[in-house]
Amino acid sequence: MKYFYIITRDKAIHELEYAEEKYKKTIALWQQKGIILAKSKGDELPFGVNGADVVQVLTEEKYKQWIKSTLPKKYIRNGTWYDGKEGTILSNEPWKEKELESQLKLEQPNVYAKGAITPERWAEFKKDMREMFPSYNWK
Repeated sequence: MKYFYIITRDKAIHELEYAEEKYKKTIALWQQKGIILAKSKGDELPFGVNGADVVQVLTEEKYKQWIKSTLPKKYIRNGTWYDGKEGTILSNEPWKEKELESQLKLEQPNVYAKGAITPERWAEFKKDMREMFPSYNWK
């Protein structure tokens, strides 16, 4: 299990990284109607929720069932917000955007890697550059 979810009376959904102690403490504070202080992944500062305003604290499996049964306007899963009716992606949390960008950089081929540009194409490129910038001191 990677995450658990806090759902409040005003339909706000908070996705938190799962740690058993953190989850149990959240449940206990919710039952005592205490103040739940938690930090979402990627957030610098924690957020606070009054336990009296919390409707449910759900594990991932129960959260999936909750989504199917209640059809919220939007919901979050693994840092990505989805439309509740269509299931289409609406947006990503900032930390998720950074994660996706770094993955994309790793997947892009290195154009300078050996064999990425053929010698013929390189010679053609140099010839084009000499024609475009004749006054430059080409070596």
